[in-house]
Amino acid sequence: MALFSVATNQELVDFTKMLSVMLKSGITINEALEELSEQAESRRFKKLLLNIKKDIESGTPMSQAFERKGNVFGGVTLAVIKAGETSGTLEENLNFLADWLEHDNDIRREVKGAMIYPAIVLTATIAMSLGLALLVLPRMLPIFCHMGGQLALRSRALRFG
Repeated sequence: MALFSVATNQELVDFTKMLSVMLKSGITINEALEELSEQAESRRFKKLLLNIKKDIESGTPMSQAFERKGNVFGGVTLAVIKAGETSGTLEENLNFLADWLEHDNDIRREVKGAMIYPAIVLTATIAMSLGLALLVLPRMLPIFCHMGGQLALRSRALRFG
């Protein structure tokens, strides 16, 4: 995730899994959020969870409390929570969501990993092209000039560049 994000993708996956397990075991939402906020790695995510807990304690439905922090959780998460809250299957929906988020996180990591090699090749190609154009060709230009004949415009431009 981005440098200034509240939580990493993995932290959101872990949070969703743990919340599902805690709710399935009979722990109340408030107790679960309190415990998960204590386990949060970042202070910002801990503060966010405590704010959600405070909203729920004041009577706000869970889906609305999470929706107020929508930029952190995303549309799919909010829709799954709202559907689970409405249908009474919140634990199962959170478990499904955790699996989906984990799969999404894995795909993102694979794509990033697959893009490393092309980025390295592109960078090396650009560096070599610049090196040839700026270092090697200007040194070879006098040799071509002494051989006689008219050089191409691009080659002549290297002499003065």
